[in-house]
Amino acid sequence: VVKDDSDLPTYTLDVKIPEKVPEEMLEIVDSLDAMKELMTDKMHEVVAYADFVAEPVVYDVKLMSSDENGNLVAVTPENFPEKGIEITVPYPNGTDKDNFIFTVCHLFTHAANGHVPCETECPTVTKGENGISFTVTGLSPISIGWIEAKSEPGKGSGGAGAGSSTSNKGNNPS
Repeated sequence: VVKDDSDLPTYTLDVKIPEKVPEEMLEIVDSLDAMKELMTDKMHEVVAYADFVAEPVVYDVKLMSSDENGNLVAVTPENFPEKGIEITVPYPNGTDKDNFIFTVCHLFTHAANGHVPCETECPTVTKGENGISFTVTGLSPISIGWIEAKSEPGKGSGGAGAGSSTSNKGNNPS
């Protein structure tokens, strides 16, 4: 949980392995495997490499905020921070800052911040001492993949990890 300023809300993440395809996407993908394949294909475009070190991991991520009574409630597309949020996640087991290139893909399940369902964003990833950071303009699902750094990536690198902290200012470090 990160609070950037006393007058801004505090956010937290609810991170799970998805159990089913989001209802809004059933006309586009009919299974979790098809959804994961769509996201993996997009990540391959970013790193231009066919084989991730491990199968990319998909997380169902929800941004939560406290209401006026202090109860945690899900942030909706209408009140999702317009500039996005920066997420910092720990390095996946068996990886580190120096020997891997990480890629993240977010698949929009509903219209948000100018995006439509089934559109993806693959944010730039920053590797830090405690994990990777990336900014997304919506949440759920998010997929993370990685390749070995010696593997000649193509267009660039993206991010990885399993949700740990967020910022409500898209370009500020956690």
